[in-house]
Amino acid sequence: SSPAPPARASLRITLAPHGAGGPTTTWSVACPNAAHAADCARLLSTTDAFTLPKPKIACSMIYGGAQTLAVSGNVGNRRITYTTGRTNGCEIADYERDLALVAPFRPSP
Repeated sequence: SSPAPPARASLRITLAPHGAGGPTTTWSVACPNAAHAADCARLLSTTDAFTLPKPKIACSMIYGGAQTLAVSGNVGNRRITYTTGRTNGCEIADYERDLALVAPFRPSP
């Protein structure tokens, strides 16, 4: 039998470092990508990325800032339409986890 085709990701990332209404930075993520082989492997193997916090979970009410991260596209067979920010402890954790997955694909300024 032939090997399975590699898993794919195609995402559009929009980062608003100063919050809604401020300037944004947008970039694309595409996997497989020879220049980002390890980054693609990490992205494609992470199952909890780009997911909303579970309902009724307790989140610390610590404000982390106005930043927002929006992600749309596909990871494997999963369709992604996701936005998170830094308005509480759960969002801060999600924002940092998800930004770390896509930041390596961001073009250098």
